[in-house]
Amino acid sequence: MNFSKASAIFTLLMLVGSWVFVLALDGQQTSSFFSSETFQRVTRFVKGLLGVNVAGTPAFGDASEWRRTAGLAYQTLAMSVLAISLAALGALATFMFGARNVMTGELAPGARWASGAVLFAVRGSWALLRGVPELV
Repeated sequence: MNFSKASAIFTLLMLVGSWVFVLALDGQQTSSFFSSETFQRVTRFVKGLLGVNVAGTPAFGDASEWRRTAGLAYQTLAMSVLAISLAALGALATFMFGARNVMTGELAPGARWASGAVLFAVRGSWALLRGVPELV
């Protein structure tokens, strides 16, 4: 049996097993999964999500919301292009100092201990910048 067949069978077994658990074994449910109350809740949720029977105009039907969202999407795109540009400039400024063959290999300048320290500092800063989440 090849890997894709085994994966398909395992996925099918997990799907069936999860439904057996939800429908038969889960003691946390206070009502039946397939009941009129559940159907009414789903209907209310979908209508509220789409803005049906809600006071006022739903967000997807308001042209000013589309313009506002388009403006925010443009700002997001501009920020990501700026971030990529800054990252590219940083990489271009430091890639030579992070290359082991240039800093400590046969292409290294005279003082190997100083080149090793620079290599360690540059690679350490790269690891730190990649390890810290961008939102922090």
